[in-house]
Amino acid sequence: GTSSTINYDSCLAGIVSKTNIFVVEGYLFELPDTIKTIIRACEEARRSGALIAVTASDVSCIERHYDDYWEILGNYADILFANSDEARALCHFSSKESPISATRCKRRSCIYSSFSMCTSGHMWCW
Repeated sequence: GTSSTINYDSCLAGIVSKTNIFVVEGYLFELPDTIKTIIRACEEARRSGALIAVTASDVSCIERHYDDYWEILGNYADILFANSDEARALCHFSSKESPISATRCKRRSCIYSSFSMCTSGHMWCW
């Protein structure tokens, strides 16, 4: 089984402080009170000079935790991994809007973001 909570303790702090790239899995937002742990870990990763990457996970997760995603994206993320639907959801764009536009929207809205990876199945990525 897996844990239903993630606590920020000295063990996690030690691991985060030594990493070069810290990856935040979007599905972790589903766990109760995990956003506090994610923020603390991102703060430590930033202090330690690590890049911070976020996976969008899925549209329904983004919709349920929209403000939490933007807390992390807007204040900590260097890299975002998302598919075209997730990129649109992050910017509240309709399915008719270009995912490239959503990627540009995300870049303009984030302080640290320098790279967004957006995929469209087996067809392409940008």
